[in-house]
Parts: sequence; structure tokens; C-alpha cells
Amino acid sequence: MNEVKRPSLRETARRGAEANRPANQAAPPKPTPTPAKPAELVKASCGHEVDVGLCKPMFMAERLKKLASQPCPDCKRKAQQEREAAEQEEARKRREDKAAREPRREKPRPRLARLPHGANFNVTWDAEAGKWSGTLTVPQGGIYNGSVTTGEDSAVFGLLMQLDRAYRKLPAEGWPLAG
Repeated sequence: MNEVKRPSLRETARRGAEANRPANQAAPPKPTPTPAKPAELVKASCGHEVDVGLCKPMFMAERLKKLASQPCPDCKRKAQQEREAAEQEEARKRREDKAAREPRREKPRPRLARLPHGANFNVTWDAEAGKWSGTLTVPQGGIYNGSVTTGEDSAVFGLLMQLDRAYRKLPAEGWPLAG
């Protein structure tokens, strides 16, 4: 078997293009790259020179105006660091002032003991009066003396606090149970 090597499609297309080209016309010249233009420098608002960089000619005037109205990147970075340092210093001063104004409580609140086993709250809503009334019953036994305490309030939680204070013989308002 005879194998004939056939030219590739690319080679065939090249030959066809050469055949169709008139004899007096030479191949079009390859475009030559434009020589690198020296860096154009503009004076920024801070006085330093800034490289304009690559830009289309139609936008060059706007870019030059913009770069001339702004500080250079190094000055921008420095100004940002100074702003952040000033903000951190202000925050530190505010924290120190707050700590000086509001001293911590010197002694912690004592934890109140629980009510004894079997203590019972009984509350009832009176719709006509718009009040809660209730009793706290503590059974007698062990180290506790039996007692019954009664009270009224417009709120359930307020009534429970009032009954607890009365049992413990604490002042009616203020520390330690008031919020």
C-alpha cells in the first residue's frame, strides 16, 4: 500500500492565499509595537510627583486633573495611619474617662438564701380593683418559724418581691432585690 502524505489544511490555505495574491503586492508588513513611552509624571496636591500610568488618550486630561487634585499614594497611606492612630487614642481616653467616672462596686452583693422547703406563694387577680393579692406561707419546722405574709400589687412580680421582702424583713424598696 502506498501511503501518500497529504498537506495539512493550514498549509493548503496558505498556498491558496499566496496564489490569489497579485504578484506585485507584497505581504502586509507586521505591525511594529509602539515604543514604550517614558513615564509621564504629574505633581500631586501634596507636592510629590506621581506616575500617570497607562491611559487612553481620550481620558488623559481627566486623569491628569484627578491626579493633580489628590495627594500621592504614600501621603494618603500616611494620613490614613495618622487618622487611625488618633481614633484609637480618642477611644483609649474615652475608656479611661468612663473608668474614672464609674468606679466599680467595692463589695459584691450578698447572695440571698432560698426560701425554706415547702414555702408557698398563692396569688389571685382582682379584676375590679385591677390588683394582684397574695400570700406567702412558710411552714414551721427545723430552724424556721412558721409565718404567713400578705400583700397587694398591680404586677405579679412586684407582689412576689413585696412578699419576699416582708418575710425577710427587708426594706420595701431598693437593694438587694430591686433591679
